[in-house]
Amino acid sequence: MASKAQSLNSTDTSGGTAALNTPAKRSRNRIARKPGDLSAAKLRVWRAILRAESLLESSSADIALRAVHAVSQATMSYVKLHETADLELELGEISAVLQARGML
Repeated sequence: MASKAQSLNSTDTSGGTAALNTPAKRSRNRIARKPGDLSAAKLRVWRAILRAESLLESSSADIALRAVHAVSQATMSYVKLHETADLELELGEISAVLQARGML
């Protein structure tokens, strides 16, 4: 009988690979994904914050501690995304003024 590692990396009878998460597949997935925009990233981070906040009241001290860390980290990411969006907006306004003055 083949080992578990061998069976995961073997080819099945239909011609596909049995491995679910090979490096080649991860690379194809990264290439196939379109780049996201700031508003989509902010929404994902906000949802993560809400999910982590729901775990703060967990009866498990370990889960609650991990949730505190997750909320802290995700909040910092959310703040940076907001700052980046604000800077992007300001840059667009400055660019429009410079174009109107013929300086760009």
